[in-house]
Amino acid sequence: MQAIAKELAELELHSREHRVEILHTELAAAKDGLAKFRDNIDRTAKERYEALVEKAKRKEAVARRSVFSPSAATLSA
Repeated sequence: MQAIAKELAELELHSREHRVEILHTELAAAKDGLAKFRDNIDRTAKERYEALVEKAKRKEAVARRSVFSPSAATLSA
């Protein structure tokens, strides 16, 4: 019985060691992603700014069309 208990404890130990290896790999990947993001922060900020500007332009264009469209004039009359 004691031998079985020891074997189970060893299996749990191997399982935990494997989980730690997985976590180390995931942590390394997360750190790598963070480093890449940090390296490209200026480009990322510029891309996000440009995307916001484009979105604002599209909204403005839609608003202008609805103000000047014949159906909008009919509705307001």
